[in-house]
Amino acid sequence: GLGSGNYELQLKVCVSGTNCVESEILYFTIQTPFWKSWWFIILLILGAFGLTTLFFRIRISNLKKVENVRRQISADLHDDVGASISSVRILSEILTEGDIEVEGKRKIINSIKEQSSHISETLEENIWNINPKNNQLSSLISRMQQHANETLENAGINLKWDVSIQNENLNINADRRKELYLFFKEAINNIVKHSRCEHTTIEIDSDKRNISVTIKDDGIGYDTTKSYSSNGLITMKNRAETLNATLSMTSSDSNGTQIHFRCSI
Repeated sequence: GLGSGNYELQLKVCVSGTNCVESEILYFTIQTPFWKSWWFIILLILGAFGLTTLFFRIRISNLKKVENVRRQISADLHDDVGASISSVRILSEILTEGDIEVEGKRKIINSIKEQSSHISETLEENIWNINPKNNQLSSLISRMQQHANETLENAGINLKWDVSIQNENLNINADRRKELYLFFKEAINNIVKHSRCEHTTIEIDSDKRNISVTIKDDGIGYDTTKSYSSNGLITMKNRAETLNATLSMTSSDSNGTQIHFRCSI
């Protein structure tokens, strides 16, 4: 076919080779296809450069996220598991001494057992948190239910659940999932340690953007007008701030304690 450019077209008609008649000249132009134009080529180059830059930025961002997770896991293992291992080592050395009474040895063995269980639990939690198969909200709630069921049952506390989830397949990033779980775990552990309750109710409600958790017990409560230095309460408040969540705690000696927590997913 004809390439782009300016052309002239003139027809010549002859009868028996004579009496030829020429038509007027027809001028026409064939434009260059847009995909061959200079501006389109420049756009392609700029687009390819932009996509390449975006790809590398996303790649670098993902690598930074992975590195941050690694650092956090390393810090957690160093601070938590490292301290527990040191405690087990010290207790084991004390246990090897020959001048310890039977009752003292029993206490040391129980302490070693508790520390070992704590190490195992911490490692399991870290492995669970970094496993991409646990990214969905349903996995987080299952984990929360497992912890509450086991912990409260062992403490002889009756537990009732009320769970309403609209988006159980929604993905949650590892950092928020970890903070949500640890907040919930701290709340359950506080019930066992301090509430002296017989019944606990846990309500979990989630829409497409937010999750709310309400935990009620019929225990002895605490005086909300006083300032407490409990590590559990401080940790829960700090985790709520990290998640930019709303947190309310109400308590009385006649109605027990209620914790309400709500944050975006």
